[in-house]
Amino acid sequence: MIDFQSFHTWIIPALFTISIIFTILAPSIPIYIPTLQFWRYIISKFNKSKFSETPIEPRWKKLFSIPLDMGTVPLGCIIIFLCTGTLSIETAFFTGLIGRNFSVEAYRILIIFMSMSYICTSLDSTGLFEFLAKWMIRISRGRGLLLYL
Repeated sequence: MIDFQSFHTWIIPALFTISIIFTILAPSIPIYIPTLQFWRYIISKFNKSKFSETPIEPRWKKLFSIPLDMGTVPLGCIIIFLCTGTLSIETAFFTGLIGRNFSVEAYRILIIFMSMSYICTSLDSTGLFEFLAKWMIRISRGRGLLLYL
């Protein structure tokens, strides 16, 4: 029986939902560094005699931004899972990747997936898919319902 009162039971769907939202929206976190004017502003606050004649506003310079997309958000979720104890390294590596105690071996599935991707890319570069699409349009004579069926 599943314990619905546990923290670990609720963190997985919550982070899954958050990762989907961040993957769709793809926001980024800007990282700023203070400029020389910022440090002059800080010094002028502590030292009233110097720099007090001219008002200086603090300024920040954008250094870079961290994108929250389909490459970074899942890694962040896995790190959170590992830090909270929801997922252990043994479970993630041995059971998930190697397939210990299961009949499914994930590395074989990955090899098949990569092979199928290579075959599809090769067929696309030859123009086979474009030929088949135009051939189906010619056979249907512009009738969309026939293309759908």
